[in-house]
Amino acid sequence: MDHIDQVLALLELEGRERDVFVGQHPDTEQQRTFGGQVMAQALAAVYRTVPNDRLCHPLKGYFLRPGSTAAPIVYAVTRTRDGGSFTTRGVTAL
Repeated sequence: MDHIDQVLALLELEGRERDVFVGQHPDTEQQRTFGGQVMAQALAAVYRTVPNDRLCHPLKGYFLRPGSTAAPIVYAVTRTRDGGSFTTRGVTAL
């Protein structure tokens, strides 16, 4: 599997329940989760909760603690607003 395929596989999240998704880590010896991976998976989770015609405009994140690779990451999406031209989502990664 080449690098692009590995990245795309990481973006395939498992749906657990409404607005809850689980992401995996790459096979690595790292002891912490890479922030870019968390942001990409969080955005992938959001895109599963919005209409297909919506695109991400601003994206920001706060990393409050180091992430562990010992367990999968659970992404809980909060549906803040569904308007006529804007959709707002919040994501908590656990």
